[in-house]
Amino acid sequence: MLDQGIVDELKAKHGAGLELFETEIGDIVLKPPKEAEYRRFLDRITEGDENTSGAVIDFVEPHVVHPEISKFREMRKDKPAIVAGLSNKLRRMAGSTLVGEGKKL
Repeated sequence: MLDQGIVDELKAKHGAGLELFETEIGDIVLKPPKEAEYRRFLDRITEGDENTSGAVIDFVEPHVVHPEISKFREMRKDKPAIVAGLSNKLRRMAGSTLVGEGKKL
């Protein structure tokens, strides 16, 4: 768990909406994506970008506010799939969570 002083500093610098993810390789704090950032990500992965993994990394990295990006990249070397999981978390933070099941009309 992050020290409260670090949490306060991150909130002051990045504003509301930050989320902490405690992983086996360390704590990661994400800031939510803005609409334009999310649209760019969707455009890249749906328009036949042959480097989908690069699109995911490029989507995740700017939203990592803790740890420092160099440390995050080192963490990613040990657990490369972490970016896929964080991408899913960012999509949820952008509002992709639906409640309940759809109903046939």
